[in-house]
Amino acid sequence: MPMMIGASSLFVILSLHTIFGCSSTTSNQVKQKESDVTDSSKNDSVDTKEIPDVDTVIGWKNRGFGSPEPIWITKALSGDFQSIRDKHPEFANSTLILVHAAGFNLDYLENYTASYDVAAKVPAATDITSVDYGWIQIRPAASKNAVDYYEHIHVYACQQPNQAPSVILLQAE
Repeated sequence: MPMMIGASSLFVILSLHTIFGCSSTTSNQVKQKESDVTDSSKNDSVDTKEIPDVDTVIGWKNRGFGSPEPIWITKALSGDFQSIRDKHPEFANSTLILVHAAGFNLDYLENYTASYDVAAKVPAATDITSVDYGWIQIRPAASKNAVDYYEHIHVYACQQPNQAPSVILLQAE
């Protein structure tokens, strides 16, 4: 009479075969990994040639969705406002107010700049409108102990009676 094996028995047999049948390969792989770790731990020094000498942009809004790096932010932080003007030609006759904040907590920076009291800082401004915002994540230059941080800019457009359109960069306190 043929021997009948139930589904649960077959599962147990296959599981045991998998565990014990592959154990020598697995232990050899583990030994190899351990030797790799041991060999690499002999050199504890950090090669400073790998750390760039300049701040590096390593992240930005919607990067994970394929969005290009927002060059207008780095340019605005260095005083070049033409790229933000080019990005928003519909506000060519308006004053643009850029509210800038830097720090380690991106959610806080976004909320802070979005609720910033622009009217209190630029009293002559009327018809203040939120236009755009963006952020970049920075890795500081040549320091293995430095912590990455964020630069966040919120863009507002407004009218300033009797003044030519301009760009105002406000550092959020």
